[in-house]
Amino acid sequence: MADMQGQDLGTLPNWDLSDLYPAPDSAALKSDLAKVEKDTRSFHDAYKGRLGGLDGRAFGAAIAAYEAIQEITGRIMSYAQLVYSGNVADPEVGKFYQTMRERVTAISTDLIFFTLEINELDDAALKAKLTAPAASKYAPWLRDVRLFRPHQLSEDMERLLHEKYVAGPAAWNRLFDETMASLRFPFDGKMLTTEEALHLLSRHQHAGQGQGDRRQVAPFRPPAILAQPRQPGRGRGGGRAGLGGQGRLSAPVARLLSNEGGMVRQGQARLLGP
Repeated sequence: MADMQGQDLGTLPNWDLSDLYPAPDSAALKSDLAKVEKDTRSFHDAYKGRLGGLDGRAFGAAIAAYEAIQEITGRIMSYAQLVYSGNVADPEVGKFYQTMRERVTAISTDLIFFTLEINELDDAALKAKLTAPAASKYAPWLRDVRLFRPHQLSEDMERLLHEKYVAGPAAWNRLFDETMASLRFPFDGKMLTTEEALHLLSRHQHAGQGQGDRRQVAPFRPPAILAQPRQPGRGRGGGRAGLGGQGRLSAPVARLLSNEGGMVRQGQARLLGP
């Protein structure tokens, strides 16, 4: 295989996401957001606190309505995730992805009650509802939902965890993706992305390449966005360490911020601050 390193590959292809939505600012996407927001409010008003009194046919209709809402929100977030994955470093793309995640999280908060109330049904009542064909086709899904019965919390706590997800795990995932996408590694007078550097580390040595591609890429150390624990009694918070506290940065973070170890951070980390 010819060595493609350093060659001009021209205009690279982009994913065709038009089967989902034509563009991030398309009327179809805005229409779906408005529709799913309205449908979710109607669903909440129609079914909250009433699942136990539904017969099998009505119960099946409720699940079908829930499925339709989930299909729309799933399409919106699939599109947003794919657009974001195509260019993690673009701030406008990141803004679009974050906006969609926040909108869908806010909308889906009104759906949390549904699976919680399904799990509150006793086995006999659920079995009676499943005699109706409209409900029985959802039996595998209901089986999976009820696996979480021993672990579910109160509705208030489930809503709190759901609403905090955007500013918690999702924010850290985005920080990791953007940090990895912005890293550059010096090699033979060029600055390589993480993928290019890993490609060189895994590629077989070809004849005529001398020492091969492994000679200058090392050392490669993934950045660890962690702080070392403080010594007991040092700094605020005793022995606990945090990014916002006064604990010493771990060695990989120090190398990252000081451009040591062959890693160069392009620009400032927006989520880490200046």
